[in-house]
Amino acid sequence: MGVAPYLLDANNADRPEADLNARLVREVIPLRERLCRHAFGLTRDHHDAEDLVQETMLKACSAFQSFQSGTNLKAWLLRIMINSHINHCRRARRHPVLYSVGELTDRQLAQVSDAEGLSYKEIAALTEIPYGTVVSRLHRGRQRLHHLLGATVPAIA
Repeated sequence: MGVAPYLLDANNADRPEADLNARLVREVIPLRERLCRHAFGLTRDHHDAEDLVQETMLKACSAFQSFQSGTNLKAWLLRIMINSHINHCRRARRHPVLYSVGELTDRQLAQVSDAEGLSYKEIAALTEIPYGTVVSRLHRGRQRLHHLLGATVPAIA
């Protein structure tokens, strides 16, 4: 990850935030490798970890003026990282991954359909749910699926 050019520009000494920028470069950038290791521990994916570190560094740059000297900088950065990761996980949960049905084979569809080919009695026995509950839930599920798919698909009996 590169540092914004104005942070490293030696000609910006007349800018009021020049000392703050120099401090940022001097204190935060050396911690990047530790942040990368911690991010990988959170995400278990190198690309996601790199994105998380970049987001952390951007947030740290924009909020560095609020950092209090003499406090633990590494802990401050890790808190930013953890909060960013939690927010990302919450956003991902609200937006589930969608797959095109055209990309799935019949075998893949069968693997995710736990009740395929079972009778209502067999499903009731497996799930330890009353027979009538199984019938009504499957009926409501089929109705909802039909509604979601629209009128282009014939009703499921």
